[in-house]
Amino acid sequence: IRYHRYQNENLRPHHEFKAVWLRSALNDFSLTGIVYRPDLRWKQKSPCGEMRFLFRPKRAEEFLPASFMLIYNIKKNKSKKCSKSFTSIIIENQMNANYQDFISQNLTLDRLEINLLAFVWKATKEKTFTPQNHYLLLELQKNNLGFAVKKLTNQPDTIKIRADKELKTSFVKWLNNDHVQKQIKSGTVTMPDKYLAESAMAITPFSLSRLASHPLNSTLKPDDLIVDKTLFESSSHLMDRVNSLSCSGCHGRHSVAGFHVIGSNPTEEFPRFSINSPTSPGFKIREKFRHADFNQWSSGSNHKVEYPDFIQRNEGKFGDICTTTSQFPGNNCQAGLACNPNYIGSKHIGVGYCLPEKLNYNAAPCDSGSIYDAFIDPTKAIFKSAALDFCGPKSICAPTTAGFPGGQCATACSNDDSDDPCIATPLLGPFSECVTRTNDIRDCARKHNTSVKMRPCSSHSDCRIEYACVDYDKDTSFCAPPYVLPGLNLERK
Repeated sequence: IRYHRYQNENLRPHHEFKAVWLRSALNDFSLTGIVYRPDLRWKQKSPCGEMRFLFRPKRAEEFLPASFMLIYNIKKNKSKKCSKSFTSIIIENQMNANYQDFISQNLTLDRLEINLLAFVWKATKEKTFTPQNHYLLLELQKNNLGFAVKKLTNQPDTIKIRADKELKTSFVKWLNNDHVQKQIKSGTVTMPDKYLAESAMAITPFSLSRLASHPLNSTLKPDDLIVDKTLFESSSHLMDRVNSLSCSGCHGRHSVAGFHVIGSNPTEEFPRFSINSPTSPGFKIREKFRHADFNQWSSGSNHKVEYPDFIQRNEGKFGDICTTTSQFPGNNCQAGLACNPNYIGSKHIGVGYCLPEKLNYNAAPCDSGSIYDAFIDPTKAIFKSAALDFCGPKSICAPTTAGFPGGQCATACSNDDSDDPCIATPLLGPFSECVTRTNDIRDCARKHNTSVKMRPCSSHSDCRIEYACVDYDKDTSFCAPPYVLPGLNLERK
């Protein structure tokens, strides 16, 4: 965390993850999920795939914004064959004795992966700097003494490669290799250690428009690459494929506030403003692919199901990612929706989101603009907003700088007779001032709120990117920015 604290004389993080939280006797690690990865059986160390046990630390019955994942290689059984009776489980309780026995009999611990919200940066008074969260990504290899930091899987060290001309030339030659491009296409590539970084940062919101999610774009130009057109549409298509296989690219895309497995609410009572689903849309999409690959493997075939392109994983529903250029093979948006790149600042990479052609509904995006990112120091990124869209005579636009990525149209319940849920939400000015003064989100929300209409949902996939489906009560859920939820931020910790 100290290494990644950017040295800007005029800007310090408003909140920072503290190591003492992990050493505190008040903390506990809750087993959030067990993820079976048969699709990784191509690795030499794990011919039967991997089993991943994901934990989230809790403090005073509330999740900290971090995850710790123990990764095990699955052993072959006594007949020297792979058992195919496993499955992924998303659970709410601690690991019991049965799991301990299962681990000792079937698995070998290989490494530990860490993802934690290291910094929260808020908008500056000039309102040109977008508020952002930085997530630290690390891998630790198991050895005889414990764990040691290892190179991140498929995460190019952009600073080192850019600074070393010889290394950059070697990297380009490796990427242009026909066999390597086939592995990239199939999702089985392993980037050599000499090109890799030991840590990385994933950044939200606007992940798709940040250079952190596109490490190859920070290192090379499309013209540097010679592409096999039977595998990729263009050099940009190949680069996006490599970006999506990197750690920062994976965590920055289709996660919910930086995490793919969030977990269920840690308390028995039903808390207001809690995450509706324990997994991200990206996790659910990947699980569909893994099931298809597992079924083919179980039928006796050794052929691996090809991992779909990032854009092609979607169905063209509301909020799905779509392509605005022929450089990428993409899907079309469903009837009544159009591919709109204006509310995520990502026109330079040719990606948008499927949104209604007329943006005059409750919770519609209304703050268009672009992000001009900085290579080494992402805190110097500039968000240039166009004029706020007109939300209607009885509505206002809550802008990006107030914590609503892409803006969100808000209509008072008294001015709207639709069936959309009526939610008591924070009053932007008084609420923000209260949080700055006290760091108590719940108390400030109770004191400073107003009732507005919000977009209803039943899962995260019903919401546009950067928003999550949040439970208001047992019968009502709505789309909201997830970064203000207690288990996904650093405030009040």
